[in-house]
Amino acid sequence: MTHDELKDAIDGLHAHYAGALDSGINDALLKKRVRGHLLAMTPDNRRATLARVVRELSLSDEVVAQGYGCSDAFELIRWLGEDLRVLP
Repeated sequence: MTHDELKDAIDGLHAHYAGALDSGINDALLKKRVRGHLLAMTPDNRRATLARVVRELSLSDEVVAQGYGCSDAFELIRWLGEDLRVLP
């Protein structure tokens, strides 16, 4: 799975979880694949990858200009830890 594929999958899965039924992805197999991909990484690589994904989806200049920000980053991090269970 490429970085962009991973980022897009996380974005869609999280959007569905957050209630965006029109733009979210409800796919248990994709969720399992993403989780497996992340857990197969070394802890350092997973940390760096997830930090990059969170920045790109919630904190980059482009998405901040669209209205995203710290609260969105927090919610995504919470979802990664509690629902996807990929954070230590």
